[in-house]
Amino acid sequence: SFPTRRSSDLVASAIWIEPDYAAFMQRLRTFVVEGLRLMATPGSPLANDPATLARFADLMTAIMLPMSGLVIVAMLALSAGLGAIVAERSGRMAFPKPSFNAFRLPGGSLILFGAALLISLWGGYLSVFAEIVALGMALFLMLQGMAVLHTRLQGNASRGFLLAAAWASVLVFGFPALLFVGAGIADHLLDLRSRK
Repeated sequence: SFPTRRSSDLVASAIWIEPDYAAFMQRLRTFVVEGLRLMATPGSPLANDPATLARFADLMTAIMLPMSGLVIVAMLALSAGLGAIVAERSGRMAFPKPSFNAFRLPGGSLILFGAALLISLWGGYLSVFAEIVALGMALFLMLQGMAVLHTRLQGNASRGFLLAAAWASVLVFGFPALLFVGAGIADHLLDLRSRK
């Protein structure tokens, strides 16, 4: 799948830099600590409290690889969508642009998502690979949940406002994305759009 390919690329790059996972994470943490020290303003907790700096560095080190993988997947998906719009409007698209309302992950996606979540608990480079796959799948499940909303609001007079509010809530606050991930999972299992 798309997230799996991007995950393997990122993990392979990390292994090429440092085959030993613990040594790689230590190198990454050293880089993060130095970066935080450079960015910390005088008088801030990061500058004055070594314990706060250490906790924040641990957090940043833990999420840096998975989040960078998620950003790559999101940017490639956005680029593909924008490219399709440009190609359609310029008359260079060889086939009709698929409707976002019909966006649906293929069968077996939830199995991949669940397996990735389980493997992410193991540790090592394999867990990093699984974390990126799980985050990528969560992103696409969120888009499937959004597609459900787009479909269910067809014919609603306030459709534009409600869709704008939904997208804005995800982009600004982040946590509403979990609701749409849940909607995507429910649609995958129950085909919510057929019940409209």
